Amino acid sequence: MNVTLQKELKAYQKSIRKKLPFLNKNCRLVLRDFFCEMENYAVECPDASIAEIKEKFGSPEAVAASLLSDEKAAMLKKQNKRVLIAGAALLLLVVMLSVMAVILGDIYLNEKNYHRFDEPEAVAPSELSDSNK
Repeated sequence: MNVTLQKELKAYQKSIRKKLPFLNKNCRLVLRDFFCEMENYAVECPDASIAEIKEKFGSPEAVAASLLSDEKAAMLKKQNKRVLIAGAALLLLVVMLSVMAVILGDIYLNEKNYHRFDEPEAVAPSELSDSNK
């Protein structure tokens, strides 16, 4: 690979990096592999020009768009997982609160209608005289 092609290749890689916003670790690894593949192609075909390399690998805009679409898909999958977990947690909370409300309501109603059966009821003397007749 000649020096001119190497400089043009570095400029091409720099233009791809400029098209991409902040990248996470996975995207940087994919981009590094892509650049290694590009450099390997330039070494295997020493008579290749930068135009041929751009034709084979695509314009910087196309490369950036493909990497971003993959990144967006991964972000959407992660976001969907978060929404699913939050929904499940919310559903669990609603079920727990409903069960607590039923239990507390049952306790309240039982306390309201609670009688002690070990204590005899007080009977008025007039009731006793009526029952003896």
